[in-house]
Amino acid sequence: MPKNKIKANPTPKLEEENKTIEEKVSNTTVVTEHPSSPSKGLLMRLLALVFGANFLERSDVQKQIYYFIFLIFIGILYITNGNMADKKIREINKLNKELKELRSEYIISKAELMFLNKQSEVAKRVEPLGLKETTQQPYLILNTDTTLKIY
Repeated sequence: MPKNKIKANPTPKLEEENKTIEEKVSNTTVVTEHPSSPSKGLLMRLLALVFGANFLERSDVQKQIYYFIFLIFIGILYITNGNMADKKIREINKLNKELKELRSEYIISKAELMFLNKQSEVAKRVEPLGLKETTQQPYLILNTDTTLKIY
């Protein structure tokens, strides 16, 4: 039996289809990407996949929804923890500044008190009250009575 041979003569119908395909190809514009951004197409496809209308209907996404919720919860905790830490740092800085002010006030008050407790300053302050500094040397009073009386 002879093998089937394919005829080389195209039919007019095939020629017409080839012409229409060639016209379509020539009428289409080809968009080329710049070699500097090869991942732009990948990024656009990824965004289309995520924000597509049937993204949440896919079974693999539905299986992972609890994991996504957990990741969102961890992210919220992370942000809250950072904000609380910043708040504590501001409070610590405020308290340190107040501590420095109180320490300097304490040192000033202590210096004034030591100045006012000097003998010469005390004598100046009690002079209007009629008290004067003694010019006699102090002397010792001895008790010669040895009996103890209770009243």
